[in-house]
This record gives sequence, structure tokens and C-alpha cells, in this order.
Amino acid sequence: KKEFIKRGKIDANVALPREMNTYSNYLEILKPILNLLRVGLELRRGNNSPKKHCELVENIRILKSDTEFGSLFGCIDEQIRNSSAHASFRIDKADQKVYLMDERGNKGKIVRIYTFDEMVNMINVMQNEFFPVALPTVILFDNEILDLLLMSTEYKFLLLAICNC
Repeated sequence: KKEFIKRGKIDANVALPREMNTYSNYLEILKPILNLLRVGLELRRGNNSPKKHCELVENIRILKSDTEFGSLFGCIDEQIRNSSAHASFRIDKADQKVYLMDERGNKGKIVRIYTFDEMVNMINVMQNEFFPVALPTVILFDNEILDLLLMSTEYKFLLLAICNC
């Protein structure tokens, strides 16, 4: 980010790929957390036995489709991650658009189109709002559950049973 700070104006061909890469890294860290959030949401909806693990695309689809909480996940787009990881995007400076591509097969196809402003907003919301809240919240929840487990009578009986074998 040093070159971003030193320059007055940054070329979109330099800035956007770097920002998309940062977004991709954040989303990669969030993958297990999004899976956990999806399980919690499905339990809340009444599904007593949600799948233990879903792919990122499915987790995002389920989270975004929730009528009550779906808007919280608006900054998540697996296509930004995929395009960044596979260098499958095209930047059109004239129209100020970013085309996210699927390059599998003979012909690449466009899977998403963002204006520069939309892309920057998505990345900013992920970096400055969603990630800083989601990660510590889930880690805190995980620690609280672990504390409850370790202090539970059932866990102590289990330890006693193991020691008596």
C-alpha cells in the first residue's frame, strides 16, 4: 500500500488487482466462519441437522438469501475471490468497469460486472466493516463455548471415565 499513499492518483490497473487480492485474502480467512454462520442460520430457521460443511458458493447463497439477515452479507462475492485468484478479470478504464470472468472452457464468459465505485465500495465494506466484526465475534463465541464445555459437569465426568479405563 506504500505506492497508494505516495501517489496522488493511482492507475486502476495497479490499484484494483491489488485491492481484489486483499479482498480475496479476507474472504479466504472467513470461509470457515461463513460456514459456521450458515449452520447457525439454518438452525435458527428450524433445520435441526444442517450439513456440516458446504462450499463457499453455497454458504454465501444461503446467507444472502435469508430475509432477516441476508443484507449483512451483501459485501461478500466469491467471484471477486475467484477472479483475483485466477487473474480472470478485465478492467475497462474508459467505462470504469471491472469484468469478472470465468475462463474455463474455450470461451471466457463474464460472470459479474462492477463499476469502479461498486468494486471499491464492496472491498471497503469487507475490509472496514464486515471482517473486523465477523472474525472477533466468532472467535469470542468459540472461546465462550470452549469455556462452557471445559467447566461443564459432563466434561469432568468424561475425564474421570477416561482416567478410570
